[in-house]
Amino acid sequence: MAVRLETISDLLDQKEWSACSNLIARAFADSEWSSDEKAFVNFAQCRCLSNLERWSDALQPGQLAVFLAEEAKDYDLFGRAVLELAWVQHKIPGMERWAPETQRRFFAYFDRYKATRDRYLRAHLNLGVYLRAAGLFGEAFEQFKSTYLDARKRGEHDLAHLARSYSVWEALRLERTSDAEDLIKQGETYRSTDQRLRASHQLDVAQLAFLKGNSILACEQALQAAVQCRQYPDLLALAMEIVQKVADREGDGELAIIATVIAKIQAESDDRHDIVASVRGSMRNLALRYPAAMERLMATIDGPQKNVGGM
Repeated sequence: MAVRLETISDLLDQKEWSACSNLIARAFADSEWSSDEKAFVNFAQCRCLSNLERWSDALQPGQLAVFLAEEAKDYDLFGRAVLELAWVQHKIPGMERWAPETQRRFFAYFDRYKATRDRYLRAHLNLGVYLRAAGLFGEAFEQFKSTYLDARKRGEHDLAHLARSYSVWEALRLERTSDAEDLIKQGETYRSTDQRLRASHQLDVAQLAFLKGNSILACEQALQAAVQCRQYPDLLALAMEIVQKVADREGDGELAIIATVIAKIQAESDDRHDIVASVRGSMRNLALRYPAAMERLMATIDGPQKNVGGM
């Protein structure tokens, strides 16, 4: 029996990712689709596999969906497919630099969108995310700041606060302290009920305190934020990165190494390749500066394994 598009659409709306993906796989074997129907089915498969975090598997259906939707002049579907494909690309190591260009294609047909128009600000924010993942930190800062100002003008306050927070982090990464300080002050007037945004603001304050030489305040704020954001691996990674910097400045090699290990684990779990690259560099430098601390840490890790073997 041929699979109906309505069934696929319903499963997609219900976020039944596995069931929808499996149905689509069967549908390609026993259904004859028109070109525009193939565009939707490939988009649905890309979205399902993306939500299942099967990034590499999602790539081909995403590319096909974009191509077929544009060919069929189904612009709303094209916009959705482009956004999904860019998200997938930025999650695949080695493809990060493709994601910004894919994302920019979303804006090419913006005047022809109907239902997809409401993704405008989020698309701008994610463009900054992809620029950051590609290592284009200066461009990411400008994109986040532009999104912040635009979202604030449109009254999208939570998204504005998130974009402001992202722009702060890029300013701090680039050591543009005055820009960071100005953006942090603007954020102090905003009181969000969102726990992630509150923790993110606390991390802004911690990083700025570190750059200004106030190690005690930096560590205090970072640890408080870490308690708040335990369910957000990327923020926990950033908090631990600040703790690592403070510990290194104060000469505490063991704490610096432990904090770096935690930061790396959390960043990897959230596919934050930019943070992973940063902490890997920190780990190499710490191993060279604190060889005795690294040796003690490795002995602690190896110890229980040796005891178990001797039982």
